[in-house]
Amino acid sequence: MINIIIFSLFIFVFNIDAVSAVLGEGDDWFTHQAVQKNYATLAWNLENCGVTVQNSLMMKSCAVLSEQFHKLSALEQVDIGVALHTLCQESCRRANDLSQIFRTEDTKLSQGQAWIRRAFIRPAFGRCVPVVNCMDLQSALLRFYGVKNSQVDSVKNSQEYISHILYHYEKKTGSDRFVSLAPSARDNIALQSDVCLPLMYDPSKDPRSQSVVMSGIPQKKYQHYTAYMMRGADPHSDPAGKRYMLFAASERKLDISEEIPNILARIFSMMSEVPSAVQVGMQACMENVHARLQHIMKGFCYLSNFDQAMLFAWAFTIERKGKKAFYNLGFFKNPCDSIHFIWQLCIVNLPHYLYALAESTNIEDYGGCMRSEETLRKHEMAKNNLYTEIPAESADSYSPMWRHVTNVHSPLNYSFKSLFQELFPYGDAPGVLMLGPHQ
Repeated sequence: MINIIIFSLFIFVFNIDAVSAVLGEGDDWFTHQAVQKNYATLAWNLENCGVTVQNSLMMKSCAVLSEQFHKLSALEQVDIGVALHTLCQESCRRANDLSQIFRTEDTKLSQGQAWIRRAFIRPAFGRCVPVVNCMDLQSALLRFYGVKNSQVDSVKNSQEYISHILYHYEKKTGSDRFVSLAPSARDNIALQSDVCLPLMYDPSKDPRSQSVVMSGIPQKKYQHYTAYMMRGADPHSDPAGKRYMLFAASERKLDISEEIPNILARIFSMMSEVPSAVQVGMQACMENVHARLQHIMKGFCYLSNFDQAMLFAWAFTIERKGKKAFYNLGFFKNPCDSIHFIWQLCIVNLPHYLYALAESTNIEDYGGCMRSEETLRKHEMAKNNLYTEIPAESADSYSPMWRHVTNVHSPLNYSFKSLFQELFPYGDAPGVLMLGPHQ
């Protein structure tokens, strides 16, 4: 009960006004505000994959272009607006794939001298920018102020202006699509390249993982838990994950009923750090995160043991997903959708954490065996031999009971569907915001 009171006080003192956001027009690509918003979202998404301005020349390129946007001509603003909007959208859908593309181009450029980087940075950046949807681009161009008062002497009217740009983006590829990409910006990027070489995290070179680490966990066991519990993520970047590793190593079980208020508070604190510009890009807001988490906390006390097991499994996967889960908690309410969207992320990711949940918590005392006999056998073998390869898990990893529990269409009264219907009997939490006509 004291944990519940602390969580409620934590929610109450949070200044919700500081993180409220209003969505902008969907086809606004070319204003300074839109460019800054798209860059902020892109930077945030790729930072979660280890790509930053400090270690990526491609990311530095995006930063320089967004900074210089307001100083440039209309055509240059079009190219920058298109590039950052498209990269932003791609980072929201496939951040891991995009981060790998950035790293590939960074590696190629890092192997050359400064004059080589200056010559090849435009083609490299062009290869990073995904294919552009020309219908969306045409819609965005129609709103662009430069279309009506073109600064390009060779373009006589807005229709020719649009056709000229669309031709480049529809018929050409790579950097050839760019009508004009700020030469001064390219030079500034090249001058910065010596301090933007790729710096990827390598556990084998991390002195913290050598010998005996994390309060006495031997290195081999540490590497095993990093693979099987953290899915390869750096444990030092996830204090809660480290704590679960320590429980597993000491063969103790964390009680989930006591941990649920703590994990919900950590999720709330983590989500409150998401910048407002990123919230806008995700079409979500902190007010909705606050309303839903608080509503869950109020209903938690009345749940059965099995329901508590499901709720903890959901919260555990949300916390492991980190700030990328902001949209799944803060999405704007849509009359056509239901609250079930809030647990869809759990269904997708839960199989990956069956080992972590069973080894570090007493969740199976509350919810029964979660793993199939075959999965349990594989996990026992991995634990005894301290395997360090990240295991492949899927819906087949569940026990028959938990296969029904996680089935979206399960008719059972003990499923994620029934759990969230019980927590949100009116379809959602009171006070959640809807996506308005001007958002």
